[in-house]
Amino acid sequence: MQGVTCTSTTPSVQIVDPVDGTGNDVDTHILAASATSKRKDLDAAAPGAQYTVTACTDQSSGTAALFVGMKGGALQQKATTTTFTAATTSDGCPNGLGFVAKFTNATLDESAFDAATFALKTATELRVDVTASGETGQSPLVDVWVDSILPTLSVKTPVDLCGKSYIGSSAVIEDVFLNTQLVPVTLTVTPQGQSGVNYQGTTLIAGNLTQVSAVQFPLGVSAVTASVKEPSGNTGVLPGACQVTVGSPPVISWTTPTATSKLNSVAGNPTADADASTPGWQGTLKVQTDLAGNPACPCQVTFSVNGTPLPSGTVTIDGTGAATLSNVTIADATAPVQLKAETNNVAGKGVGTAIITVPVDTVVPGAPAALVASVKSRRQTTFHLAWTAPSDGGQAAGGYKVRVSKNPITTQAQFDAAVDVPYTGAPAAPGAADGIDIADQLIETTYYFAVAATDAAGNQGAFLATSAATKATFNSLVLDNPNGMANQHGFGFALDGFASVNGDQLSDLVVGTVAGASAYIYFGAASGYANTPSVRLAGGTADFGSSVAFIGDIDHDGKEDIAVGAPFDGTGKVYIYKGRDTWPAVVPLADYVVTPVVASNAKWAGSQFGWSVARLGDFDNDGNDDFAIGAPRYDGGYGMVVIVRGVASGQTFPATVSLGGTVTKEDFGTRAIGIEGPNPLPTKFAWFGESVLGAGQLYTGAGKSLVVASAGPEANKLFAFKGQAAPSGFIAASAADSSYGTPGQGRLGTSLKLLGVTASGPAITAGEPSYTGSAPQRAHIFLGGANNPFGLPTPPGAGHATYSNSAATNILDAFGYMTLGSGFSGTAVVGNFINGPMGDVVIGSLTENGAKPKIYFVSGESAQAAAGGTVDVVSVADIALPTPAALTAGGASPLSNAIKDMDGDGFADIAIGETNKFATNPGRIWILW
Repeated sequence: MQGVTCTSTTPSVQIVDPVDGTGNDVDTHILAASATSKRKDLDAAAPGAQYTVTACTDQSSGTAALFVGMKGGALQQKATTTTFTAATTSDGCPNGLGFVAKFTNATLDESAFDAATFALKTATELRVDVTASGETGQSPLVDVWVDSILPTLSVKTPVDLCGKSYIGSSAVIEDVFLNTQLVPVTLTVTPQGQSGVNYQGTTLIAGNLTQVSAVQFPLGVSAVTASVKEPSGNTGVLPGACQVTVGSPPVISWTTPTATSKLNSVAGNPTADADASTPGWQGTLKVQTDLAGNPACPCQVTFSVNGTPLPSGTVTIDGTGAATLSNVTIADATAPVQLKAETNNVAGKGVGTAIITVPVDTVVPGAPAALVASVKSRRQTTFHLAWTAPSDGGQAAGGYKVRVSKNPITTQAQFDAAVDVPYTGAPAAPGAADGIDIADQLIETTYYFAVAATDAAGNQGAFLATSAATKATFNSLVLDNPNGMANQHGFGFALDGFASVNGDQLSDLVVGTVAGASAYIYFGAASGYANTPSVRLAGGTADFGSSVAFIGDIDHDGKEDIAVGAPFDGTGKVYIYKGRDTWPAVVPLADYVVTPVVASNAKWAGSQFGWSVARLGDFDNDGNDDFAIGAPRYDGGYGMVVIVRGVASGQTFPATVSLGGTVTKEDFGTRAIGIEGPNPLPTKFAWFGESVLGAGQLYTGAGKSLVVASAGPEANKLFAFKGQAAPSGFIAASAADSSYGTPGQGRLGTSLKLLGVTASGPAITAGEPSYTGSAPQRAHIFLGGANNPFGLPTPPGAGHATYSNSAATNILDAFGYMTLGSGFSGTAVVGNFINGPMGDVVIGSLTENGAKPKIYFVSGESAQAAAGGTVDVVSVADIALPTPAALTAGGASPLSNAIKDMDGDGFADIAIGETNKFATNPGRIWILW
């Protein structure tokens, strides 16, 4: 058969880029991304070389696949494309192949090289397959040298070559060792303003080092570079700039501006903009040199901004060594600007350089808008300020000045004088919501807020202030006498809120009455106490409830026990109620009773035993909770305090603890320890035991301490006793470890509480209300001291703050009748009323100038500031709070107390009992939470 022509349908394809390239033509190699050659890696961060492979084909459509591998090995498919475009002249396609398929940023494997010579060992091989109409055509193989990794080069010795200064008057010659894996290495030293000199390192030492011998560094400043080239064409260089100085370079320092200056438009700033009508910053640049009188001068300094010399920026150094460039304009910048001052190359010294970086910004930020203050956390106390972010030249502000004050902020002077609140956030974009939380402020205090935008250069925009005051307040609750307000029972005269008796974590309140024959328990709740008591403890005499206290776990059954005093029940009794899992509505009988035995000691008659009761903790160091009972009229008025000892686990607390006296001890020495008041006294008016307090660890190495108030006029003193076993059963008042006070009508210790624990030890607060007119009305805060709680021997002494009240001008006002601390008797627990870390004190009185009084809050920090003198509480109190209208009697009971945490918010609460010392009253309780 003749005249038959066959036409192939198999696609034709040929790779045109890269080209075969395994020889010396580096333009055919694919090198590192920083190379200056024609073909190079398109993504230095990705492994291998990223390169766009171009293939020409005779097919207008189909699928093209790129295969890559090592020459002589299997090729792996690396990319595919279905995009075919008409070839252009620049594509360089052969005749008959009019279409192009490209593989953009295809990953090509690194070629293998000889480890010793870095010469090509195995090339990278490429092939492109094109499939169309069911037929596949393959391109001829293309071998290419792929090397996307630069050789490394660094200085080994001298280790500090880059940046080194050689002091001397002639050139320095050094051998330089460079870390490298191939040679030759060329090191070039280029003196400033001169041509470079090349040196060679030609021998590889230990496979990774070369020596460049006898490198000469001339006087002045020289730039040092080094390079090494691989056979593939990649060139490695030293990382970063390298400069060597020889001689004694001129010393140059900036005087205007300095490194801490800000080039802004703030009035009064020495480097403020000199011409507000011209954009950017205008002013003077000045440096000082040590070239005054140098014979090599006249010398010059060139001023540069961000590496660019300023117009007319080279000036001659004057006779004082200063160089000044006036009428400078520097454009505002969003980033700090580098200012450089550099001398010419001074003969015998070289070049001196001084560089500082300063912000340059003369554009004042705008003012915030829509400022709103709100209470975020009542008790913390935290406020949230919200505003709309202003613009600073179209950008976000650099920061904010935030201010808080107890007075309105209407002028810049008031803004500057207000308390600064650091802003540490990232300012929002212009027009977006911005804000800040302002924590740890005072509750029940009015605040005003203001905010102004700032920038990095220190410019402040106009401030925006709140026009109305913002205040966080206590929740307030008044509990009425559950027996009706017609009954004159003195409900709430005695209070304790330390513990929970019903098994939850919310503090319950035990409430006593002066003449109501009852005590009550109110269970804690997140919403506050209910107005109706949860439990009534029923007494047998009207005075039952005159004192109440949580006294710890005295019978070691794992539950908190409660003591209730009845000081006029015979010679006085204290009834104890065991902790229990469930409480009936009425508890008719106590579990234990502590009572004096008059038959054993007639001094108990009329002793008012149970007038005061307090938890002590472990007084005698036997591991069990103890508590104290005061009998201030013992022996006609000398007074007595009894410490009742708790029992160990497995032992039984007796149903009755009988107390005799010095002749017949009864339970003294076993179940109890007695402390008789100071005697003899002419009229026996010591009243030792008027108040008792478990003061915690006052003395090193002892048990928990006891503080006793001897409030009678012949004593008017506080006594502190370190914890001890007292084997004889008695401790003499004269054996007190510390005391404070002098005889007088002050009634010192009428109220006696813990403030909390300071760095020096437990802090105590005591009232000295007088109400006789012959002694000042005062309150005391003792901030603790090493083994001396009263801060003596120099009263009032460091660590002792005394408070008077200029509003209490009436003899019977009795300022200090209530001093209520945020600590809890017999414990190391410190609550928090107004967010002071040391604890707080609340001071009250019966009246102020005969009218209803205020209560005053004093933080431990404020007390520290007042230590060593007497201050007026009206002037220095952190908070002054009016008594609510519901408390018609007005006065605050001395047995008011802190509540550990009624509602579970983590803050201590306050229970203030209403009282009128000079008349019976129904009684109410004011709860602040």
